[in-house]
Amino acid sequence: MLDLTANNQDLVFLDLENTAKFSALVFGVIAKSVAKIGFRGYIEHQVIYRGSEHFSSETENRFNYLCIDTWAATETPIYTPFDRIVHSFQNNDNFGEYGPMIIL
Repeated sequence: MLDLTANNQDLVFLDLENTAKFSALVFGVIAKSVAKIGFRGYIEHQVIYRGSEHFSSETENRFNYLCIDTWAATETPIYTPFDRIVHSFQNNDNFGEYGPMIIL
């Protein structure tokens, strides 16, 4: 499981707007753990969205993450443990957005 909270010292000085550096960090953690897929927790207090206008405004800051994310090599099969129907799919590729997203 990936730690994307303030407890992860690797995130303190990382330029989180640089997607390539963030991806390198994530896939480095996955490789070190000899895993094929990385994931992060549901309702985890995230710091990776600091500086993103998508998650911060003058009236509200959203840091508690309400999804389960996975990271894997391209074309790695991902399975759901439940029978579900795909509601939608989109690649949100701006900083602080969700990236490739599947809603079941």
